[in-house]
Amino acid sequence: MKSLQSTSDGPIADRLASLPNLVRTLTDPITEYARAMREIEELQLLRLVAVRPIEPCASDAAQRARTRLALLPDWPVLRGWAQALDRALTEPSDDERTRVLVAMMVDGLTKRIPSLELYLDAASVLLVDAGFGPGIVAGAAKRIWARRKSPPSVAEVLAEAQALRTDISNARGLVQRGFAARQKLESIARAEAPRIAVAQPARDGGRS
Repeated sequence: MKSLQSTSDGPIADRLASLPNLVRTLTDPITEYARAMREIEELQLLRLVAVRPIEPCASDAAQRARTRLALLPDWPVLRGWAQALDRALTEPSDDERTRVLVAMMVDGLTKRIPSLELYLDAASVLLVDAGFGPGIVAGAAKRIWARRKSPPSVAEVLAEAQALRTDISNARGLVQRGFAARQKLESIARAEAPRIAVAQPARDGGRS
C-alpha cells in the first residue's frame, strides 16, 4: 500500500509502531468520544438543561426538582462523558501518527492523488500545527469517507477536523451544564418547604 510505505523513510518497526491502534481508531464502529456525543444527543441533554430554572421558594420546588433529577444522567455518567470528551480535546498532536492516518484516509477513497507525498506533507503539517490529536484526525477521516469518494483538498481536511473539534467542545459544554443543573436540583430537592408560622389563639385567662 503505497501511502503507508511512504512513511517508511526510517525503521519501519519504529515508524509504524502505533499502526494497530490507528487502524482500530479508523475501523471501530464508534470511538469513545463519539459514543459520548451520541449518548448526549439521544438523551436530548440540551433540552433537559435548557428548561426554566425552578424557583427554590415555590411550594412544589422539591417535588419538581426530584422529577427533573430522574431525567438527568447520574454523576458517574456525566463524569464519564466529560472524561471521554476531554481526552479527545487534549490529546497531543503527533506528526507520525497524523501522517499515517491521512495516508489511510486517502487509501480508503476510490480516487488517487497524483502528488501523494506533497499532499501528506501539507496535510500533516497543517493538522499538527493546528493542534489536532490523532483521535480527531481519525474522526475527520471517517466523516470524509462518509461524504465523498474523491480525496478532499488539504484545506477541506483541516476544516473537517476543526468542525469535529467544535462539535466535541459543544458537547463538553452541554455536559458542564448538566453538572450545574444536577447540583442545583439536588440542592433544591434536599431543601424543605418553608414553614409558615400560624398565630395561636390566646389561652383563657391570658393577657390580651
